[in-house]
Amino acid sequence: MRDLVISCGASYVDGHCLVDPCWMEESAAGASFPVTISPQSGKIVHTQTISRVPITAVEGLLELARKGCMQIHETIRSVVMEHASAMLQSSAGVSSAGAVPTTS
Repeated sequence: MRDLVISCGASYVDGHCLVDPCWMEESAAGASFPVTISPQSGKIVHTQTISRVPITAVEGLLELARKGCMQIHETIRSVVMEHASAMLQSSAGVSSAGAVPTTS
């Protein structure tokens, strides 16, 4: 696996930027701003604006959503690496336990 693709949303509510809003916050939002990134390169893969966003809020929303994506990425990466390590240890134990000893 080379990289994950991570999405996170930000909303603009009453002049404040919120990251990963709950349904209630999002439904009250004047604007929703989901962002998808490729964390290793930092490149934005996709973004869209749902409703209108004041131009002065776009940079803050983008940065907040990017930081949210990076936090999500670290959590997912940690869990994936832990799982992969457990699977490798498990398969190593199975193959050595099931191996037939050789005699010389």
